[in-house]
Parts: sequence; structure tokens; C-alpha cells
Amino acid sequence: MATISLTIQRGIGERLLYIKYNHEGKHVTFSTGISALESEYNFVLRKGRRQIDKTDPFKHSKPGYTSLRKRLIENIGLVEKAVEVAEAGGSLEVSDVKAAYLGKTKGETLYDAVGDIIEILQVKESTKKGYRSFHKIIAHFKDVRLMHLDQAFYDRFVRWLNDEGYSLIYQDTCIKNLKAVCNKLVVRGYNVNPYFRYYGRIKSPIDKVYLSQDEVKAFAEFDDLEDWQKRTRDLFVLHCNLGLRVSDFTRITKGWVNGRVLTVPAQKKTEKPVTIPLNDVAINLLEKYDYQMPFLTDPAYNRQLKIVCEAAGLNRSVECRGKVQRLCDVISTKAAKKTFVTYAIQMGLTPDEIEVITGTSAIIIRKNYAGELGIKAIAEKMNVAI
Repeated sequence: MATISLTIQRGIGERLLYIKYNHEGKHVTFSTGISALESEYNFVLRKGRRQIDKTDPFKHSKPGYTSLRKRLIENIGLVEKAVEVAEAGGSLEVSDVKAAYLGKTKGETLYDAVGDIIEILQVKESTKKGYRSFHKIIAHFKDVRLMHLDQAFYDRFVRWLNDEGYSLIYQDTCIKNLKAVCNKLVVRGYNVNPYFRYYGRIKSPIDKVYLSQDEVKAFAEFDDLEDWQKRTRDLFVLHCNLGLRVSDFTRITKGWVNGRVLTVPAQKKTEKPVTIPLNDVAINLLEKYDYQMPFLTDPAYNRQLKIVCEAAGLNRSVECRGKVQRLCDVISTKAAKKTFVTYAIQMGLTPDEIEVITGTSAIIIRKNYAGELGIKAIAEKMNVAI
């Protein structure tokens, strides 16, 4: 006789709730991805053993009772559907039910499924571009099926990203994209292991890589450089005075400038306009290059910037990726925006005002940049001498 029940098993670091299919003394379990503390579940006596009641296993006091029960019913439905498919094929054997549960249809692997839906998603083009990059990453895991997205896969995926040398920020982006596409696959009827919802994001320390205004000025005046190095120097100094993302900075045209104001019609990332007041340094450099930024790919820009910064002596110690390193070794195009925002804060602009000229939300500015004022500046505002 075939039965479906619930059971608690120990997973990695916690106990998890599983759906258990029994047939003729053999069984197979399917993870629900729901953590399980015995005190949070109702139990019934069956043949002398404590088992979880399939009909309503959660105590009403369990946090998230309604949504968890709804999710569990959906998972039980997937197993019952698999039993129906196996029975229609003439067998209720454990192996056949498991095969029916995992499925053998197109798009069952993570790589194929993501490839199937990327182009039909109704999302911003920048988001779609991120999903395409993620699709290339998971090409290294073409054998992974949607129902195999468990803790073991998460550990394997993160370990691979780390071994490949990807930054913690990019690792976090990959996990974010993985969870996002899995949610979209579930909505479209794909059978995805619900455990993906428990995948933890990768936290990384905020890099404090930016230049002071004195350093920007000294860098702009440093002239013992080759022609290509002077061009890179000029680009970065202009970049620091505009605070644009590199994806917008490289698209600057004369049509964006009106007097002492530069307006980006639609930022690449947010698709929203942003308007920036231009200082004398920015205007002079824009005119020098006739409002046409020399074309450089982001990797080339970063590579040249490190070389020029080292030549200019920008080698003080900074904290980056949790380690203390030389500024010239870790500087990148992202430092330009951080330099711009940090200087704006030091000049007294509020996060809301900075949001207007950068497009970065005031909440992010408060979280990532406000600390750059330091205790001394805060004390001065409070009229306290330290």
C-alpha cells in the first residue's frame, strides 16, 4: 500500500520537514525546505510511533503558520501528482515515483529552465542582462536539476564562485539572481525544490575605496605620464566630479549638457533621469575632449587606472574586501562615485539632495556613506570639542 506522510530529518545545521512516500517497505523523502522544531508541530500516534499529522502539522502559534501551511500543501500536491503519473505508467515503486517527481521534461535542469524564460520575462533590459550573465555562470552546472537545488548545491555553487576568484559582491549578485529566477520559474509552473528560498545572501564588508579632494586635486595635477596615462587620469578626475556609474559615464554626449548642468536622460541601471550641476573642473575636461569620452571597456579602464594611480603615488593603505591593501591595487571605476558622494556629504549635502544628483537612493547613501563623516565632523556639528 502506498502512503504519504511527513517526517523530520536532520539537515545541515538544523532539522527539516520532509514529505515521505512509502510503498511495500521502501520509502523516499522529498525536502520541503521548512525548518522543523518538534515543539512547533502537532503529533499523532500511529502504530506506536510519533508522526506528524499530514492534514495540519503546524501549531497555530508557529511563526508564518498560514504561508508555511500553504507552501506545504503545494509540495504535498507535487508528490501526489508524481504518484498519479507513476500509477498511470503502471507502477507505484519508489524509484518510479521519484523519477516522476523529478520529471524528464525540457527545462528540468536549472540551466535549461533559465534559458527558456530569460527572453520572455517582462523585466527591465538591465535586469535581463544580469540574468543572461547568470545563465553563463550556471553553464558550469548543466547537470543540476531544479529539484536538486538543496543545501548541498548551494555549498557547491558558493565554493565554486569563491574558487574562481569572484568578489563577494558578485557572489551575492549570483545568489540574488538564482533566487529571483527560481521564484519566476515556480510562478510559471516548474517544479523547483523550495529549499532555494533558504539560500543565504553573501554579506561583504563595505569597501572604503575613494579619494579625498586633496588626492583628486594632486592626481589631476600630476603630469609625469605618457599620453594614454594622461587620458586615463583625465577620465577619472572627470568621473570623480560627476559621480556617474561607468555605464552612463561612457555614454556622455554634448546633447546632455546645457550650460552648467548635465542631464542623463535615462540611467542604464535604473532607467531614470538624473541631473548634475557641473563645476569648473568638469566643464574644462568635457570641453577638452569635446564632450566625447574616449572609448574604454570597464576592465580596460580599471586596469589602466591602477597603473596610473601607482605612477602618481596613490598607494596609501585602505580596507577592501575585508583586507588592508594599497589604494592603487584595488581602485576601480566604482571609486569615482564613492569619491563624489563622500565629498558631497562632507560639503553638507543631505542624502535626499545627493539622491537627486546621483540617482542612488537616500537609504543606501545613509547606510553606505554617512559613516565617512567620522566622529570628528559629527562632534563639530554638535559644537563639542574632541
